[in-house]
Amino acid sequence: MPMPENNSAIATQKIAITPQQTRPSNQSQYDTLCGLASRGEIDTLALMQFRSLLVVVFVGFASGVFAEPILKPIFNGNDLSGWAVPKGNDAAGWYKAVDGILKIQSGPKKKGSILWTKKKYRNFLMEFDFRMGAGRVDSGVHLRNPDQIQIGISGSLGRDMTCSPYIPGKGYPVEAKNIKRLLKPKDWNTMRIQAIGKEYTVWLAGEKVMTYQSASAIAEGPIGIQLHGGRNMAIDYRKINLTELPSKSTATAAPLVYEGTKGIGKGKHIVFIASDHEYRGEETCPAIARILAQRYGFKCTVLFGLDDKGHIKAGSSRVPGMEALRDADMMFLFLRFLHPDDATMKHFTDYLNRGGPVLGLRTTTHAFNGLKGKNAKYNYNKRSKDYDWGFGRQILGETWRPREGAGHYGSNHRYSTRMFVVPEQKNHPVMRGVKEMHALAGAYSAVPIKGSVILCKNQVLDSMKPDGKPLANKPPSPSIWVREYQSASGKKGRVFCSTQGASEDIVSEGVRRCIINGVFWCMGLEQHIKPDMNVAFVGPYQPTPFTFGGEAQNVKPSDLAGWASPIMPKGGIHKPKRAPRRK
Repeated sequence: MPMPENNSAIATQKIAITPQQTRPSNQSQYDTLCGLASRGEIDTLALMQFRSLLVVVFVGFASGVFAEPILKPIFNGNDLSGWAVPKGNDAAGWYKAVDGILKIQSGPKKKGSILWTKKKYRNFLMEFDFRMGAGRVDSGVHLRNPDQIQIGISGSLGRDMTCSPYIPGKGYPVEAKNIKRLLKPKDWNTMRIQAIGKEYTVWLAGEKVMTYQSASAIAEGPIGIQLHGGRNMAIDYRKINLTELPSKSTATAAPLVYEGTKGIGKGKHIVFIASDHEYRGEETCPAIARILAQRYGFKCTVLFGLDDKGHIKAGSSRVPGMEALRDADMMFLFLRFLHPDDATMKHFTDYLNRGGPVLGLRTTTHAFNGLKGKNAKYNYNKRSKDYDWGFGRQILGETWRPREGAGHYGSNHRYSTRMFVVPEQKNHPVMRGVKEMHALAGAYSAVPIKGSVILCKNQVLDSMKPDGKPLANKPPSPSIWVREYQSASGKKGRVFCSTQGASEDIVSEGVRRCIINGVFWCMGLEQHIKPDMNVAFVGPYQPTPFTFGGEAQNVKPSDLAGWASPIMPKGGIHKPKRAPRRK
């Protein structure tokens, strides 16, 4: 909570984490790693177990070129250079640098004060350790102006409000979550604060605990560390590091990257593109990407449809980062009715023209709608002699055409779907190790294009449970197939397509295994498909029930960075606008 004072001063980045690297060569590198752990890009437990972890990339936003992360100390640990020391500090001893620690304590008169940086900052990412000392601790960090992130007991509320924003005139407009569980009252804690424009985001112990849009935020100003007046208290800070961030419009364009270090996928790049309206492709794609990256060494770039604030928006046609397709070895799609601009589509069509392998799930059969000009041929309902029924039919092997037998087959939220292997394809590499496949999303019917190899068919069940009985009036329909398409370059590209794949569908190990096998097959790696391959999720996977408007809110790609961040964040600001009703 702020206090009267008379001082005159007032990435969201694209990150790839490697789980096993050589030990950092010096303490400063290890300290940087600790900071990343605090930000949630590396699991804190994993850091304790594997101190050889090392961050490998911090990407230039506009160009996509990789560079080392730079978090520069703004407190040197030896003195208060770079800080505007408040008048009276020498006598009162409020702020002292002792053995790398910024020690803060009340003076005899209990006068309050703020230690401001001399430099002013615009957008920044700040991380530091703090340890509460004696007395009733009431401190915090000021962000460019009197807006403050609280540390300790609020004087007005009489309880701990650590990580919550205090806004003059508004008090505490939101309260940080899970603080009782995360905060260590008598030990070192690690906090991360990000300020981009008017948005403040805070992490504690690697967990995101607060996001707030402040109307009183200003574009530029110093950073302050507060000692509240009227208290007998002490608090320590150390490892105060900061990196300046680009403007929000640039930062939100940064893709999410998971990169493994060893395995058959080492050196191979898969680009995932997720933007559908209903079936939570924004959850399926990063979940599968993590498995392929950590367990098999692939580099997996995940692109999302975004809103103008950089949040993941289901079904958005604004998909930054498509230039990643230039060096992609595989394209993994979960799309629906998109109409990207021509510049974005060029990366997509260039990939198809060179014959790269493609995997499409669920609504990707009707990926595009409303494209104009030269790209109109990719629309799901485009009829023409040379590219009939658009991208879906010509590349994946089917589109959305209910009158011709390709449409809804089992009612969502009432009838679930069981898939089974077509007997004559039981030895196909994609089916190795695949057993029960139960999907919560209702079945689609399909009539795949000539030349497709149908691997699996579906059964519409009379309930949402795996042991439901097949409906007698719904004969099995193709649900998984593979094929090849002929590209403009003359090269043939392999294709895997499934009418299932919603984020709740891949909870089924069989569905998940089949999709991962499909990736291997598309990339010509079928000899490496083993029936007991590890396809377990990496990190917390908590899928959101699918429905239109049911995506988790206020989630940025960077919130999903690292192996341990949840897919998706739950509750509070992330609560979906809608939830389905199920029988």
